[in-house]
Amino acid sequence: MTGAPPEFSSWPPAKRDEWFADEYRKLSPKTAANGDAAGAYNPPSIPFRVGSESQESRESQHGEAPRPLRRDAPPAEPFPIDALGEVLGSAASAIIDKVRCADALAASPILAAASLAAQSHADVEIPATGSARPLSLYIVSVAGTGERKSAADGEAIWPIRKREKALRELYDGDLLVYRRAKRAFDASLAKAEKAKGDRHEIEAAIRDVGDEPVAPLLPILTSDEPTIEGLHKLFEKGQPALGLFSDEGGTFLVERFFGSTHIMPRCRSCKSRYERQAHG
Repeated sequence: MTGAPPEFSSWPPAKRDEWFADEYRKLSPKTAANGDAAGAYNPPSIPFRVGSESQESRESQHGEAPRPLRRDAPPAEPFPIDALGEVLGSAASAIIDKVRCADALAASPILAAASLAAQSHADVEIPATGSARPLSLYIVSVAGTGERKSAADGEAIWPIRKREKALRELYDGDLLVYRRAKRAFDASLAKAEKAKGDRHEIEAAIRDVGDEPVAPLLPILTSDEPTIEGLHKLFEKGQPALGLFSDEGGTFLVERFFGSTHIMPRCRSCKSRYERQAHG
C-alpha cells in the first residue's frame, strides 16, 4: 500500500473510502475479483486491533501468561481485641455487639478516642532517641457501604461529644465573666494612661491596673474538615488536645487539606506543629 497523498486529510469520507478500495485492489487482486459486481472493498477479518498482540502471541514469545500487577491479598487476621486491655477492649466488644460490625472497625475509633483523651496529659518517649512525641494516632478505616463504619465511630466518640457539651456550657458562663472583666480592664487602662505625672507615675498607674484577663478556651475537642489555618487557630485558642474525626477521610485529605497547590506547605506545617507540641 502506498502512502496517502498530502491532501488525504481534507478529503470527504467517500473519497477516502474510494482511495482505500483502490489500494486494497492493488494488494489483493484475487480478493477484489471475488467481490461483488461493483468490486466492493471486503477486507478480511482482523483477529485483534492494530498495534496489539493476542494472549497466545505473548505466551508463545515469553513462555507464560501475563502476570497481574497486584498479588491477591491474603485473608485478614483477626483483630487482637484482648490486646486493648480491660477498659478499651470491653468498649470495643460492646460496640461490636451493638453495631454488628467487624472487630477492626470497632477497635480503630476506640483507639482514636483514647489517644485524644490521653494526649493532653502525657507524651510518649522514643526509646532510640529519648525524645518526646505527642500521644497521637493516625488511623484510617477502609470499609464498604453498609459495613457500619460510621455507626461504630459514633459509638466510640459519643463520650467526647458529651465532654464537648459540658465544656460549651462552662464556656458560655466563663465568656460572660471574661467580657465584663475585659471591659473593666480596658476602662481602667485608659484611665491610667491619662493619669497626670511623669513617665514613672504613669507606668505605676498602668501596673496597678493588673494583667489583662485571659479569654476562656474554646470548647472544641474535635473537627471533621478543618483548614490548616483553622487548625492553627484552634491550637492557639482551644483545648490542649484536638482530634480530627471524619467519615470521609479521602475527601478531607485530598480536597480540603492536601490540595495540589498547598500539599507541601501544609505537610511542613503539620510536621512542625507536631514536633513543637512534644516540646512545649
